[in-house]
Amino acid sequence: MELTEKEKLTLEAFQQGMDEPNAGWLHEIAPFDGKELSGIVSSLVKKGVITSEGEAINQDPSNVCYWIQVNEQWAI
Repeated sequence: MELTEKEKLTLEAFQQGMDEPNAGWLHEIAPFDGKELSGIVSSLVKKGVITSEGEAINQDPSNVCYWIQVNEQWAI
C-alpha cells in the first residue's frame, strides 16, 4: 500500500512513540496539528496502518485525547 509523504512522516513519529514504541497520545507524538493532522490520521486509520481511540479526560466529552497504536504489520 502506498502512503503519501506526510503519512510516512506521521507514521514514523507514531512508530517512535512517546509512552512506548508504536504507541502514544496523539497530542504528544503528532508532527502536525489541526485539520491537516485530522486528515492524515483519518487516512491512516482507513488504510489499516493505525488505530485511534478517544478517551474523555475527567469524563468530560469536550476534552478528548486520542491514543494511537501502530498496527502490527506497520510496527517497528
